[in-house]
Amino acid sequence: PELFQQLQIDYHDGDKPNPAVGIPRQKLLTAMFEVYSPGSTTEDMKMDGQRDIHIFKKPISVKSVTAQGKGNTRSIRAGSIKFSWGGNIQSKTKKSQVKAFNPSYGIIIASFAEDFDGTNHKARGKPAKWTIGLIYVPQHVVERVFRRLGRGKFLKSKNSKGGDDRGIPISNEALEALHKHKDTCKISIDWRMSESWRAKSDLDLWKHKISKLWDEEE
Repeated sequence: PELFQQLQIDYHDGDKPNPAVGIPRQKLLTAMFEVYSPGSTTEDMKMDGQRDIHIFKKPISVKSVTAQGKGNTRSIRAGSIKFSWGGNIQSKTKKSQVKAFNPSYGIIIASFAEDFDGTNHKARGKPAKWTIGLIYVPQHVVERVFRRLGRGKFLKSKNSKGGDDRGIPISNEALEALHKHKDTCKISIDWRMSESWRAKSDLDLWKHKISKLWDEEE
């Protein structure tokens, strides 16, 4: 949690997280998987916004999102999960990508919430709708939901007015179906740090990296 919390602080625009935090989060997750099980994880060199890594040779798309709302009203916005970045969704390139879209990989979603207290709150006695932590959707679940909904309902063809118009977002219906599937694995994580923890400044972080490189060269 300490490293993710540091990223959350470093990539803040006012009171909102900067979308650019997604790539560092992805890199950090990849490193964690590899450290936990050396030799298990490799990055996908295509980096096309779909397959990001391979874990035990299985293709995985890694996504990270910051949940909206608090407590029982907390939710994961489907528009924050995109399968391709860059370019307007209505451009010819994006339209051709949508037409050819056929997911053949699993998905790992890292979901964050700044007010999260370590439990996924219940609403009216029922489990919370969305998990804060890690969500692993196996490849067979992604493919099954995609076949059932079809390309037109799995992807959101247009972004709402005033939203981020880049990339190809997943639809609300598809995200909910992936999240609630019985084979999807969900791990709740308390991302908060203790009151004694103090964030490091960007300058301190880079000073540490430079000093470490110099020590290795010596």
